[in-house]
Amino acid sequence: MRDSAGITATSSSHSVAVAARLQVSSVHAVPNPSEAGYSISLSATTSGGVSPVSCNWNFGDGSPPSSGCSITHVYANPANYTVTVTATDNLGVTATNSTTITVSPKLTVAATATTPNPVVGQSLTFTATTNNGVGVATCGWNFGDGATGTGCTATHAYSAQGTFTAKLIATDTLSVTATASVTVNIYEPHLQFDGNIQRNRNSRRFRWQDSVI
Repeated sequence: MRDSAGITATSSSHSVAVAARLQVSSVHAVPNPSEAGYSISLSATTSGGVSPVSCNWNFGDGSPPSSGCSITHVYANPANYTVTVTATDNLGVTATNSTTITVSPKLTVAATATTPNPVVGQSLTFTATTNNGVGVATCGWNFGDGATGTGCTATHAYSAQGTFTAKLIATDTLSVTATASVTVNIYEPHLQFDGNIQRNRNSRRFRWQDSVI
């Protein structure tokens, strides 16, 4: 710069760093799908902006908002929820992103046993019927006589008469469990005369059969 006297002056230069505009590049929810009552980990990945960056969450279920770029949340009821995160940098610039979370009803299970009036040594079929939860459930049995089994359909024969309660635990892919039980009465086999008589000249022959009295 030159003044009226012909004197020239120069000013020093300064570098200015301009950051890329703040954005929320991704939102992560683990696990997704989930189920009612299970804790979900939520995290937001941000880029650009001027540090530090804070995050505020709206969970879409009417619960109070929460802050932090990595948090957890539990949904009490099954539904599809849209969770939205708003990031704010040190200059007050904001950016948002969202994701949908599927929340299933909690795992339930019921237990049944087939074969009417089972006797000692007779094989019984135990069946577990599972509903809801996440993924395919696995099943484990305690038959009440010291024996155990696996599978949502299992067989077992009791070696003594009595009343036994078979207990069932079902586990889904999130390791959420549900329990049920079924009681069976085991009988001793008895002989019962069936009333059939076969005759010939020299003898009378009686036919007997096994049945439960």
